[in-house]
Amino acid sequence: MTTFHHPETQPDFADLYEPWVGRGGNITPRMAYYLWVSTQFLGDYWRLAAIDPERVEELPALARPVAHGPWIDQFAACFDRLADRVAAGDADTSILSHCTGEELALHMIIDLAEEDLAEGTLDPREVPHLPEHDGPDSDFDWMREVLFEDHDVLMLYNPSLDGIEDPVLDTANLHPRDWFTPFRAA
Repeated sequence: MTTFHHPETQPDFADLYEPWVGRGGNITPRMAYYLWVSTQFLGDYWRLAAIDPERVEELPALARPVAHGPWIDQFAACFDRLADRVAAGDADTSILSHCTGEELALHMIIDLAEEDLAEGTLDPREVPHLPEHDGPDSDFDWMREVLFEDHDVLMLYNPSLDGIEDPVLDTANLHPRDWFTPFRAA
């Protein structure tokens, strides 16, 4: 369940994203809001993994042994960086995730936003000030299409692909020790 932010304390998603909608942008102001709220919730959720270690069961099996201490702090920080990018209007102009940890975090964010919208936990009536775009406001499959270069990190959940994280296989940073290494030099 997500927490909601009063319109005065959230970024102006209409100013940040509505101009792009008319020019073929991928993210509507409401979608940006849904993603941003979910990043906020999940950042807090993963920070609590230090005191609730059962949360690491949501990670791929390969990551669970290292998911404590500084590693889990870095994973929680992935959500903060994604929230900052969405809040800055960057979600529609670039690939949003810059490392494997952020890529997995973004998958979790989209899944949570979709689930919360379907269940009514995220309620569009909470943001009447944001312009409506019926289909695109809730097209999470499209978000999965446009916000990622690939979905390699999801292969880590497939036990039949055990060993896919081996760097010899030319997969980008799939071993948990490499999750926070940027895909490209800045």
